[in-house]
Amino acid sequence: MATAQENGGGARAAAAGSAREFAKERLRDAGEAMAPAELADEYGCSSGHMRNVLREMRRDGAVGRPEVGQYEVPVGEDIE
Repeated sequence: MATAQENGGGARAAAAGSAREFAKERLRDAGEAMAPAELADEYGCSSGHMRNVLREMRRDGAVGRPEVGQYEVPVGEDIE
């Protein structure tokens, strides 16, 4: 698994401005499901906060949850 420094997560987190924006961009770039803890580590927030953000995004249809504890951008979706 790539670190935040290897994939630009730290710079992306600073540029994103919000956990929701960061998660959206990071999941789109990853092209695979990621755990809230991975996203939280890269963004610099608690896992609980990122789980709440991802739950809200899932309710809005912005991300999917292919399995428990993993989130992804639905294939072919351009999320807002």
